[in-house]
Amino acid sequence: MTAVQLNQINFIKGVTMSLKASVEGVRQIDTSVWRAELNPSEVRRLGNTQSNWGHLSVLIVNNPTFLSERAQLEFELSGIKVLNVGNASDVIIISTSDEESKAELLTNEICEPQITIDANGDIRFLKELKELSPFMGRIGGILIQKIRREFHGSLKYHEKSRMYVESPVNFWAVRVQPRDKSLLISIYGSPPDYTKVKETINVKRGRTGYSTFKIKTIEEIDTAIGIIRYAFNLKRRR
Repeated sequence: MTAVQLNQINFIKGVTMSLKASVEGVRQIDTSVWRAELNPSEVRRLGNTQSNWGHLSVLIVNNPTFLSERAQLEFELSGIKVLNVGNASDVIIISTSDEESKAELLTNEICEPQITIDANGDIRFLKELKELSPFMGRIGGILIQKIRREFHGSLKYHEKSRMYVESPVNFWAVRVQPRDKSLLISIYGSPPDYTKVKETINVKRGRTGYSTFKIKTIEEIDTAIGIIRYAFNLKRRR
């Protein structure tokens, strides 16, 4: 087996003639999620993407091998998808091992992604939904994709409440409801504020200063986005 060093990326040709890459200096931050440092030019060598937002690059790789003692991650080039190329050297690498990959949760066929993922919360949220069911993963993927097209923040997970809270401005949050396979969404404002925008979704009173509603279907996502957008504008005015 031979390896060619290209900065922090090794390209390896094995006995089966399949081309592999190994990334060095990798740190595992969650199950099937790693962090590394690669220049944007190095990330582009691994694949093409139309998404070039924020500082963080995101890679999806199929069945990688993590060598913890070497802080090294190996994967076949045929099983990699470049999701986003950021403008800094910070890279998130996510492993997938099935046909409906985590990449598809972010780049589904409904629309091309133009999103930024600048924190682990978005990734953790999608991962939790994917493990619950492929359908819930799809709902979460479409929701986050549309949210990030308008709001370039990120979700922060709170262990005590199990809520994923928008940061840096907390105008919406979401919690996964495994029992009824729904998303409980918290929004800034009280139910009377949403009389004109809630349409068919039932907005209820939540904790002080906030309201809640649930979604369970893809068809409800656009209405949810409208309500979340209204929550953002409401908080900005007050």
